[in-house]
This record gives sequence, structure tokens and C-alpha cells, in this order.
Amino acid sequence: MLLSHHVTIEQRQQIKRFKQQIQDAKTLDERRLYQAQLNKFVERLFIENRLQRSGEQ
Repeated sequence: MLLSHHVTIEQRQQIKRFKQQIQDAKTLDERRLYQAQLNKFVERLFIENRLQRSGEQ
């Protein structure tokens, strides 16, 4: 699980930017594109966190 304390300030800001882009999107396709980018970004954070945790054990 990825919790808010597992991400840096920069990563939080990037997530906020993606969410703002989703809200500001004019078309459904734009919204889907930004949502896909956000999903990939969060998935990458999750994987990085998991790899880091497995290295600590």
C-alpha cells in the first residue's frame, strides 16, 4: 500500500497537477489521457516503494 508519507513533496505536487489537469480537461479523451498518466505515475511510485521496502527486509 502506498501512503501519503511514502511520497515526496514533489511527487505530491505532480499528483495534484495531474488531478487539476483532469478537472480542467475539455473533452472526455483529454480526461482519459490525464487519468492514464496519473495512474501510471502512481503505479510507478507504488512499485518503487515496494522495491524499497523489500530491500529493507
